[in-house]
Amino acid sequence: MRAKTILVVFLAAIFTASPLFAETLVLKNGQRIEGKIIEKGKDSLKIEFEGVELVYFNSDIKSILDDSGKEITGLAESKPAQAEIASQPSSAPALSPVDEAMLIDQVLDQSGIRKQLQQIPTQISMQLAARKQEYKPEVYAILERSMTESFRANTLYQLAKDCFRKNFDAQKMQDTLTWLQSPLFRKFSGLEMNLSDPKVRAEVKEFTTSLMTKPPPEARLGLVKRFDQATNSTSLAVDIITSINRGMVTGIEKFVPVDKRVPPDKLDELLAQQRQKIEEPLKSASMISMIFLFRSVSDEELRQYISFYESDTGRWFTRLSSLAMNSAMTTAAESIGEKMIEARRQLPPAEGVNTDGKTGYQKP
Repeated sequence: MRAKTILVVFLAAIFTASPLFAETLVLKNGQRIEGKIIEKGKDSLKIEFEGVELVYFNSDIKSILDDSGKEITGLAESKPAQAEIASQPSSAPALSPVDEAMLIDQVLDQSGIRKQLQQIPTQISMQLAARKQEYKPEVYAILERSMTESFRANTLYQLAKDCFRKNFDAQKMQDTLTWLQSPLFRKFSGLEMNLSDPKVRAEVKEFTTSLMTKPPPEARLGLVKRFDQATNSTSLAVDIITSINRGMVTGIEKFVPVDKRVPPDKLDELLAQQRQKIEEPLKSASMISMIFLFRSVSDEELRQYISFYESDTGRWFTRLSSLAMNSAMTTAAESIGEKMIEARRQLPPAEGVNTDGKTGYQKP
């Protein structure tokens, strides 16, 4: 346990370390890149970030700040970079609703989003079972039944698919599908999917211990951190956990007397505290997993893989994927309360638990 704690602190220190004299690029998409500018060109500049040299086009940069937060300069608009896939006008022909649905299905399937959604019900059941002792049997039975109903895989998938349909862009979707069918994506996707194997997860634990004496090169750490930022992986995981917990609390409180319920502002405060508490450990765990999974690929391959997610189309796909996943989980979590009332009505009466959802469960 001590070794794991030291490792988390060690990694956190590395990931949050900043150069003594740094600039911050403020991008137009709201992202901030802190590092040392080492070269400026007519249409772009090069910045050293976590030991890795990155190139950003002036058209993507809003401003540059010094280490005190003072703006150094604003950058004039320059011509769009050719590397930005979706900065070009959309030339894809309009698709029929059937073709749109088929294209969305292909993207959700080949990106792995469908599989992630299919795994969520099992993960939630396992997490709930681990906390079974925290609830009275009758309350646990209601919660288990309502959670199962709320987080059905097919329901989550349809909710995510609806989000993609509402934000459909034929050109960006087709460009994304082309990327998902590329050999490079398939190589990385195969590596990431290995994490669902219990044997691989056990190897990750052993690998974590080895990092104490054999940390990865700084350049690889920088690339992995850049990948996490580009794909929004940690933030999405925290969003999902927060949504589930909010839904559980809201649902359980329907069985608690009104005067004993947590006020909405207090609940927001508690969830914010929880978010702050779990975000860094989740990020560290994610970093370790990616360092392990990507250990067989070169830095150049990883840079190429990241470059899609930093492109205009990649950012669009990442934002939409996060929105779809979070929307599906939030909608499912918000339905827990009503599902709990329905589940209670279908179970035998239990002392102290009413079926109208108004008076609530009270401990003897």
